[in-house]
Amino acid sequence: MADPEPGEIQAAGAVVWRAGEEGIETALVHRPRYDDWSFPKGKAFGGEHVLLTAVREVAEETGIRVALGRRLVTTQYLTSGGPKRVDYWAGRPVSPGTFIPGDEVDALSWLPLAAAADQLSYAHDVAVLEGFAAGPADTVPVILVRHADAVGRKAWRQAGHTDDLTRPLSVRGEAEAEALGEILCCYAPGRVISSGTQRCLATVGPYAARTNAIVEAEPVLTVAGAAADAGGADWEPTDAARQWIAGVVTAAEPVVICAHGENLSWLLAEACAVMGAPVPSGPPLRKGAFWALQVSDGRLASAERHLAFAMEDRAHQGPGEEVPADGEFAGLASVHAGGIPVQGCRERSLEDQQPLLDVGPAAAAVAAQPVARDDPVARHDNRDRIRRHDLADHPGRGNLGVAGEPGPARQPPVGDRLAKAHRVMQHREHRLAGARGAGKVHRHGEQFPLAREVLRQLAQRGAQQRASRVIGRFGWAGEG
Repeated sequence: MADPEPGEIQAAGAVVWRAGEEGIETALVHRPRYDDWSFPKGKAFGGEHVLLTAVREVAEETGIRVALGRRLVTTQYLTSGGPKRVDYWAGRPVSPGTFIPGDEVDALSWLPLAAAADQLSYAHDVAVLEGFAAGPADTVPVILVRHADAVGRKAWRQAGHTDDLTRPLSVRGEAEAEALGEILCCYAPGRVISSGTQRCLATVGPYAARTNAIVEAEPVLTVAGAAADAGGADWEPTDAARQWIAGVVTAAEPVVICAHGENLSWLLAEACAVMGAPVPSGPPLRKGAFWALQVSDGRLASAERHLAFAMEDRAHQGPGEEVPADGEFAGLASVHAGGIPVQGCRERSLEDQQPLLDVGPAAAAVAAQPVARDDPVARHDNRDRIRRHDLADHPGRGNLGVAGEPGPARQPPVGDRLAKAHRVMQHREHRLAGARGAGKVHRHGEQFPLAREVLRQLAQRGAQQRASRVIGRFGWAGEG
């Protein structure tokens, strides 16, 4: 499927279902403004992850908190506001809710599938319902997460540390872990299993805290990092690892597994082999990304991949399409093999996830430069680069908690988050310096070349007020 057209309205929703006296029932909502019946859905906030959009909109329109299951079809159609695309999932209620009629939705109706097909006002919604009815309603998520961005191995050793197991997440990785903690709550909660390394444990820590789960450290997943120094491999599959993943997949309970780039592809392939399913195509997961495998009766019902910071992580479906190579558009392409829809979604680097701020070729070239050439940790780690989206503020918003309760406080503006991240980075760089001496990390030097370039372009475009606000935050003077 083609890349979304500029100006296309992004939305998401769910086919909310429950077991009724006559079989499966689904929830439809009535919108008085259009006098129509449809599935609960709604538009995404700027930069909002598509999974969060689906769960939030269902809760807002029905009062029901759902756990997302099998990925369904995507609908595209024209509205008075322009072209619109809506991504759908199966949604199972996980907490009691109370429907409150309002101006946007004034009625909620639970209907058997046949009656719902007659009640729906639009043919494209009927197609969504048919897709839902064609597969299993109830599925169990098996989620494979690659750990978030970590302090570079070389920098960690240069700072005097010999134990790779304790290598922590970078500042960016900590932000990815927090984002994953919220996104993974869109699925049914369950066990949380991790490699024994600090970077993996910290990646799923925020999610475990949200779901009151205990992170189980699994030795068969752990990559020590010492074997490669001796000329060997960091990790090799064993019979114990094969038996372990087979037991997890066939256990029929939700699970989140955090592992490494060295073994994530093997875990995916082994899990698919256990279920007798083809392995989804596509490049290896990036750090902070995950596969969500939906399993029903030991068989793979669907598979999709997402990023932690997927500002355009919109799912697409196009029968027969392959997931493109890394760096290309990768819509949620359906690879039908043996009747099993196996889907992969787009992955873009952080630089590409915010199209609203065009910083031009000069800033793009600067983005490839390390933030502190004179600091060994930053030079070798390259984890704290200023990205284009870092200066693209969008309104903060509240999010639903795990059980439908109010979630965390509204996100502060990006400028505030950058300042906080900078302070954390300073502390970490000084701490890692150790015997090398805590050299000063300059705020006004070459550490933020892209940020300065973006600010200059913002000012040139007449956004002086916005640029002044960010300049005031970071204390840059004379950068007009």
